[in-house]
Amino acid sequence: MSEKENLTPADAGTSTPEAPPPPAPAPAPAGYGYGYGYGYGYHNGNYGVGLSDIAGNLSETMQSRSLGDYITIFRERIWYLILSVFIVLSGVLVYTYNIVPEYTAQGRVQVLRQALNLGLGRTTGEMQVGGQDDFLTQVEIMTSEQIINRVVQRLTQAELSEVVDPYRDSDFFSGPLSAEEVIARHRLVQPKKSTFIVTVGYTHRTKEIAKKMTDYFIDEICKYNMEIRALRANPAIETTRQKIENLEKKIEMERQERVELVRRENLLELDMGTAASELSDINRQLDAEKKNYDDQLAIINEIDKAKREGNSLLEQPAITGNTHVGALLSRRAEQRIAIGSMLERYAEKHPELIRAKEQLAATEKELDKAVAKAEAEFNASFVATKRRYESAKQRAIEKMAKLQKMREASTQLETLTAQLRNDEELLQRLRINLEDQSLSLTTTSTSIIQPLDMASVPNMPSNKNFLLNALFAIVAGTAIGAGVIILLSFLDDRVKTSKDVEVFLNLPLLASVKRIRGRKNGLVEKATMVASGNNRRVTESFISLYSALKIGEVSRTAKVIAVTSTTPSEGKTFISSNVAEVYASNGERVLLLDADLRLPNIARSLGLDDSAIGIRHYIEDNAPIEECIVKDFIPDMDVLPAGSAFKNPTRVINSKKFLEMLSQLRERYDRIIIDTPPIAAVSDILNILPNCDGVIFTIKFNANPRLLVRNSLRRLEDAKVPIFGAVLNQMPRRTEHFYTDKSYANSYSQYYGSAE
Repeated sequence: MSEKENLTPADAGTSTPEAPPPPAPAPAPAGYGYGYGYGYGYHNGNYGVGLSDIAGNLSETMQSRSLGDYITIFRERIWYLILSVFIVLSGVLVYTYNIVPEYTAQGRVQVLRQALNLGLGRTTGEMQVGGQDDFLTQVEIMTSEQIINRVVQRLTQAELSEVVDPYRDSDFFSGPLSAEEVIARHRLVQPKKSTFIVTVGYTHRTKEIAKKMTDYFIDEICKYNMEIRALRANPAIETTRQKIENLEKKIEMERQERVELVRRENLLELDMGTAASELSDINRQLDAEKKNYDDQLAIINEIDKAKREGNSLLEQPAITGNTHVGALLSRRAEQRIAIGSMLERYAEKHPELIRAKEQLAATEKELDKAVAKAEAEFNASFVATKRRYESAKQRAIEKMAKLQKMREASTQLETLTAQLRNDEELLQRLRINLEDQSLSLTTTSTSIIQPLDMASVPNMPSNKNFLLNALFAIVAGTAIGAGVIILLSFLDDRVKTSKDVEVFLNLPLLASVKRIRGRKNGLVEKATMVASGNNRRVTESFISLYSALKIGEVSRTAKVIAVTSTTPSEGKTFISSNVAEVYASNGERVLLLDADLRLPNIARSLGLDDSAIGIRHYIEDNAPIEECIVKDFIPDMDVLPAGSAFKNPTRVINSKKFLEMLSQLRERYDRIIIDTPPIAAVSDILNILPNCDGVIFTIKFNANPRLLVRNSLRRLEDAKVPIFGAVLNQMPRRTEHFYTDKSYANSYSQYYGSAE
């Protein structure tokens, strides 16, 4: 590695080709706690290795946290853990109190290691349970569906309802549960470690049911084991069982076929008698419609014949029966009679006779129209009658076909029913035969599973164990709280620890300034904290900062020191003013200069009236520099405020007059502390840095993401001006010992506590 690579940031600003190593720190004055500033500011003499050498990114840094880092994270956010445990514990206890009580009955069975007895003093000569594997096989058999089904078969319908109904709708996701699923969820089969003993139990809201179900399970487990052993000893029993299984499958298929036939042919809704009755009604309706159709067809034929022969339709009863036609015929007859009477009294051209003949002609014309209309209405009625007749005939045909199909399906159903009845009778005989064979064999065969303790039910509900549930809630709440804390720690990327500053940002931590509590502290009181000495902890932090700067080779001789930050409101004005005060208190001639020409804050923080003083009056009004400076604000400390904001601060900073001002001030003062704008907000500081000897970087605790701060530091690095280190500002006292040197914090408190 070259000599240049070994230089610290402070050494890089010197003109000597090979800088001597930093001198050993002088003993600190009594009561000033020098070691704190040295430990974090000097950092073994390695000031500001180039930011371009930072290894890894944010995620890598977070993943490389040590155990101590996680302890710090948990200690800072311990209330998250306490709150999580409290919420979970409260919820579990409330749930335990309100839950419906359930009782768990328990009994025990023992799996024996013995040979199978075949009777007459003969045995199989093999051990049925030869080791742990065989034992676990027996346990799996106890938990099988076969045992559950046997227990369900033992229950009456009323008992099954009592057991299952309270739990059918208990599963929100899968919906209603079957009886087997409910029983399987509440059954307990638990082997006891290092023994051949199994605990069998059942949980229910009623003690009696829990005890009864436990006894049923113990009984069925023992019986099933005995039957299996008997079947293995007698092949004829196995053959009978196989026949039973095959016959059960056949019966099931026949039942399904019967159900499908009934459903497909709708045999449950309409029986043969109902279908025949419906067909009879349809036939009667068909006969009525046919008679009506035939009658109207005969009338239509008569009308057509009269029209073909030229006869009047008034001779047809169907036409004369029309109400309108009948009325017109009566009117015409009356008019003809009246005309006959008039002919006897009047001449042919008598007005009364002429008017009567005109009325008769009108009536006959209207009669012709009425006849045509009556004929059309009768034709329409005939068409409707014909349609009803054809529809009735079609319904009769369809109903006849359906009735025929139902007769065939009914015959098939009777055949299936008879076959099913015969198979069920055969199955019953086979089962009786199997029971007889099993009984004759089980009298000489014993089960390797024997009841040890029958069921017993404690008086305390099994689901209201407050102590156990509380322990579970504490563990769960701790896990949840720890997960939340770890998640927040990974999501929280803000600068808050000395490790963030020294490892991730690769800057020495010069000092950590405590947060000043209480709103009564105004701007002036905060800006003059070192001068007033009102807060000994804050004053000591700045003394530590001063000690760290005096150690560095470059910072010790630097005359112009810029103070900046990443973003506004990080306290750089507070740091600048108090750094200037601590230098002045150590006998150096100091100038505090406000170079934040966009938002100047020095005058307001120190309580000065800058209306007639400051950089503006020097630049724009050509006032002498002596008249623009506030002399001896405190002993050995002058202040040069900005005056007021500039419209174009960049042009002012780069102006020849501003540079000449800095050059003059260098000759007059031992130290010039410059309060500059934040680097991430504006680029004004980059124009000021070439005229500075070094930079103090202010970082507000828990305010800005580390990547944002690191990017701001890279911009400062491009100016080739040494960065002396960082000041972590507004560190809360509550979390101070989490993120800084705890041993120092404790010793500091003890020292000043005893002194006071």
